[in-house]
Amino acid sequence: MKKGSVVLIILLAVAFLGLGLGGYFLFKGEKKLDSKVTTRPETQDVKQEGLSTFVQSKLGYSFQYPSDWGVLEMSHSLLVAPKQVVEKYRQKNELGNYGGGPDMTIQVFIEDGSNNTEIYESSSRKITKKQMNVSGQAVDEYNFLWTEEGPWGDAGKKTMSWVINFPTEKVRIDLLDLSYEKEARQVVDSFKFFVVENADLKELKGKTTVEVGMKLGAPNFKKENLTTKREIWVYTAAGDSTASYYYFESGKLIDAKTDEFNGELGSDPFLK
Repeated sequence: MKKGSVVLIILLAVAFLGLGLGGYFLFKGEKKLDSKVTTRPETQDVKQEGLSTFVQSKLGYSFQYPSDWGVLEMSHSLLVAPKQVVEKYRQKNELGNYGGGPDMTIQVFIEDGSNNTEIYESSSRKITKKQMNVSGQAVDEYNFLWTEEGPWGDAGKKTMSWVINFPTEKVRIDLLDLSYEKEARQVVDSFKFFVVENADLKELKGKTTVEVGMKLGAPNFKKENLTTKREIWVYTAAGDSTASYYYFESGKLIDAKTDEFNGELGSDPFLK
């Protein structure tokens, strides 16, 4: 299941905008870096004192963060920060101002697993990268030295980012204030996806496209591969960035899920 169709990734404030401005600055660049591999110990799935767990039950992911902090779901990301920062950006969002700033602390972005999330050096930043393994997941850790002033702050500022490479999603976590590195690493180490049960799957699994269509109506989008005899139906709702996916093989429903939807189905690996 794509959590992807989630790509969940977190900006401890690289204050890159919740609109995706941060992604533009991070991924735009020229020089590819060599990397070195290290291994960090696996974290234990236990409730720790002083930590709260954020659970996105619709998209199926969770992570831990400090209990005296807050989480704000923005248009394209999550803000994880001290409560006064979260409240500031909540009010800005309510007024229609979706811009970011260097105080945004941590931001989480979920990317499609097929996207290229490699981060390169550019004229505005120097980067060092290392690879590690956290609880069985490959993680790329980036350290930035910004040589120009920008949304991240002044020239000379140092920030960090992590890209967690899940099978079907990539999660980017960006940190703007290095004094919160411990908190950012807690988010990275505890981030996980879980299976979201589709209420229709138990009833409809094994049913034909005709039977599913009679139950759910015509899908908003669908794509078929005649060679593999596989087909995907997608049902969307106005004002909701997620959608319900139904997967058919040889004319019968074999799986279903809820995930982000960007209007494209051609890249879904199920159809290959």
